[in-house]
Amino acid sequence: MMEDSRIEYEQILAILDKWIANMEDEFEVLWLSGRMEVLKKSIDERQSKLFKTWIKIPFTDKYFVDDIGMLPGHGWIPTAVAKDTKEVTEYNRLLKEAQALIPDMIKTREAIMPEADQALKAIANLPKEEYDRRLGDRLVKLTSYMNSADEQFKAIQGITNQPKKRSSWWKVGAKQ
Repeated sequence: MMEDSRIEYEQILAILDKWIANMEDEFEVLWLSGRMEVLKKSIDERQSKLFKTWIKIPFTDKYFVDDIGMLPGHGWIPTAVAKDTKEVTEYNRLLKEAQALIPDMIKTREAIMPEADQALKAIANLPKEEYDRRLGDRLVKLTSYMNSADEQFKAIQGITNQPKKRSSWWKVGAKQ
């Protein structure tokens, strides 16, 4: 048994629960990041195709686009513009959500690590007869999370993307 700095068994379980919860938050952010990557690729491909189709108006930053599909071969543009608007909005919502979670998650992780180290040392000093299913379940879950935790955390710290912008265009026959 440990000397005066002994951690009670229930305290050990509570620390492990906080650690697991923080890792689950990291998985949520990674899911958001993965969804953002899919949207980013779709948005970039579509906007590239749209920019090749749009007619640049000289001496301005504006483009002329057939957003009602009147010009031959341009029937896909209204659908692409609508989908672009929808996906850019979704991407920006996910980005804002991920960026809101990350600072708290990092702060929590930094606060938990000294406690987690202390809890792991206390577990190492526990007699085997004090182990129960609750501790075993938490350690199995932590082990599975820890197998890829460092790589996941690096990916999370890399989420610094700027919001996507919808393309601006002038409509056919639009009044200025």
